[in-house]
Amino acid sequence: MNGEEARGGEGARRVHLAERGLAHDIAGRAQRTYRIYLGLGANLGDRRASLRRALRLLAHLEDTQLLRVSSFYETPPWGNEKQPPFLNACAALETRLSPLVFLRRTQRIERALGRVRKAHWGPRTIDIDLLFAEGFESAAPELRLPHPYLHERAFVLLPLAEIVPGLIVRGRKIDEWLADLSETAACRRCGVYRPMKNERRFFLPKEKLSFPVGTW
Repeated sequence: MNGEEARGGEGARRVHLAERGLAHDIAGRAQRTYRIYLGLGANLGDRRASLRRALRLLAHLEDTQLLRVSSFYETPPWGNEKQPPFLNACAALETRLSPLVFLRRTQRIERALGRVRKAHWGPRTIDIDLLFAEGFESAAPELRLPHPYLHERAFVLLPLAEIVPGLIVRGRKIDEWLADLSETAACRRCGVYRPMKNERRFFLPKEKLSFPVGTW
């Protein structure tokens, strides 16, 4: 067990109260189901544990199911290069929450995990970005979908290609966008997400784990 793994258990105990509150305090159910793709990243503290905690919280949002999670990738910083490398992943979820309400819930998860917004493209303990929602587009200032930088970021496209390889963004498949990005070679696959064996005890009894067997 490495240092990140050892600290992860203690960190999970610290956030279980936040998990309990986030799981049920939800409004804004939609009349339809949305399939939403997220990008997650962290470059401060225990990066792997932060991604795992964020995924657990997302999986336990009301009317939401976590479908797939990509491998974890260590990637160089983007935008502001004077900061530590990131650990990134992508996830696919289905939800009856409207995309805007879902965005606000991801922001609550970020805050629960210690995210403080200080600098644009700066270091962060956790970052959760809505990348794409099937059958839904938005140009609102609070929520722009598809994500305006999605096709420019290898650290997003690589893990996204694992879980939805045929996705078309701006008229091109994501693997075609990847072929144009030189920084793809600097992104290194470094593990996969697996639910912790004892994580069930951190949630309310009536909640269900939504990790399909064999998905990861």
